Amino acid sequence: MRRKAEDALGKSVSDLIDWEEDGSLLARLFKVAQTGEAMQFIYHAPVSARHFAVSAYRSTPKQLVIDLKDISAAINAEEALAKSEIKYRQLFELSINGFALHEMVFDKEGKPFDFRFLDVNSAFEEHTGIKRENVIGKLGSEVLPGIEKTDLFEIYSNVAITGKAQRFETFYESLNRHFLILAFSPEINHFATIFMDFTERLQANKILEESELNFRTLFNSNAAGLLFIRMIRGGSPGRIKQRNTFWAFLLKNYKGSAPLMIVGGP
Repeated sequence: MRRKAEDALGKSVSDLIDWEEDGSLLARLFKVAQTGEAMQFIYHAPVSARHFAVSAYRSTPKQLVIDLKDISAAINAEEALAKSEIKYRQLFELSINGFALHEMVFDKEGKPFDFRFLDVNSAFEEHTGIKRENVIGKLGSEVLPGIEKTDLFEIYSNVAITGKAQRFETFYESLNRHFLILAFSPEINHFATIFMDFTERLQANKILEESELNFRTLFNSNAAGLLFIRMIRGGSPGRIKQRNTFWAFLLKNYKGSAPLMIVGGP
């Protein structure tokens, strides 16, 4: 309440706090004075918006001892942390990337032999198909059998122990999925993973590559000379983009008319 000790001497409690008081503080102090039962509580001063830890007890039948400690900084820090955690949780749950937090499990000799899931977000469930309730508190070897025997486990344990983050691509055989993973250590002997499932994109790229290979085979084995020409606006022919094997043969060996196909493209 920011008053000097000499300013409080000889004053009544109401003289000191009436500018802040909503009635609750005096009521509690009167109860201590009347009953003799000590009381400890946190009081929020409504005008100054400050918080105080209050300890009150009766030292003699006519004397009341009141100890006030301003804890506003600590309370404000806790409130700020709570708000930050709410924002973090929202970001955590709404992220399109999967997230999982783990702690390493060590044997008696201090060697890591497994890890335990501490938390996962909703995207984890979507990417892996594993429900949150079937993961939290479980060992990695229970959720992903055999992972403790893989190079992936070595990466995770190294990240947890050294604190050095790693980014890599991997294939989870038990899930039959491909993931791009960022592994980092938020605290000693713990590691977190942020990952993205790119299985469908990888499969789409494979299909596209196979399609391009099939087209290239058909293009070059065609018995007609084929050209792909980039057309210029207005319909005028532009630069040749591709020619097939038979076209090259025609240029070199055929002097008369020959089968020819010209294909325009953007």
